[in-house]
Amino acid sequence: PAKGFSHDKGHFAFQFCRVMEWNKETNELRVRWGTDDSNGQKEEWLPRIHVQFLAEDPTTFVQRITYANKQRQKAIALMKYRLYVDSMPVDGSDTLEADVIGRIRQRGEDF
Repeated sequence: PAKGFSHDKGHFAFQFCRVMEWNKETNELRVRWGTDDSNGQKEEWLPRIHVQFLAEDPTTFVQRITYANKQRQKAIALMKYRLYVDSMPVDGSDTLEADVIGRIRQRGEDF
């Protein structure tokens, strides 16, 4: 028995499910939604991080989700920073002083 994040038309819900299979290569779990054994229930593959086994400590699960979300935000910010820097026009512009470049890098990379 487990709970997983179900996604339907832009809405997420934390619902009961049963894990049917694990894909080692993708680290995904095939879950069947609901708590009973009736056939015809919807099944889907979920990333492991989106599934909490009922035997797991809920606090640890929340910490894992929070950490992953923060890491994702950092990665997105770093990609944007690098895109902006790579996209800056340099033709006909003066060069920046070393201390200015250092401040720009520090502000772009400090989170």
